[in-house]
Amino acid sequence: MDRSLNASTHLNPTLATLPTTELCVDEGEIVEVMAERLEHDNGVPGVLVTRGGLPFSFISRQRLVEQIAGRFGFALNQRRRIGELTQDHGATPLVFSVDTTIKHAAQLAIDRTTEFAFDAIVVKDEHNNLRLICSHDLLQAQARPMTLAYREIETQKEIAESANAAKIRFLATVSHEIRTPMNGVLGLRRCC
Repeated sequence: MDRSLNASTHLNPTLATLPTTELCVDEGEIVEVMAERLEHDNGVPGVLVTRGGLPFSFISRQRLVEQIAGRFGFALNQRRRIGELTQDHGATPLVFSVDTTIKHAAQLAIDRTTEFAFDAIVVKDEHNNLRLICSHDLLQAQARPMTLAYREIETQKEIAESANAAKIRFLATVSHEIRTPMNGVLGLRRCC
């Protein structure tokens, strides 16, 4: 996949430019196996649960840990299937294609209910591979153009203020240079 940035990519960056992780499990997988996979990769925001190869549910790392370590602990939950955990605590995942703009994806992600607003989103590439994008990365990418625009505005403001100060100095100098000889001419005129 070509990720070179052209003018339109800068103006409308897509999800293809963001880092992704992959932790997709079938709903029938045992919690213990999935917990081991999560343990080895601290960067994974949660687990995408699939049913028949299609996105079915998403459970964040935090909610998963709360579920597994709940009242009866890991010993009771380790033999359960991941699909059972997501019945009450999983969210329907947002699925986007890689050419979706960051702005559009971030807006839809934030519009979810508060409990799920910061869950990872699912990206489907041109080969139908499913990957996760952390909501933090998504929101940071959305804020990046605003930050760059703010810096550019600040730079342009400083340049404009500097130009304005130079104009004021120039006008003061020119005014003085014109006024001084004019005073002499006007004085001579009054004498005559």
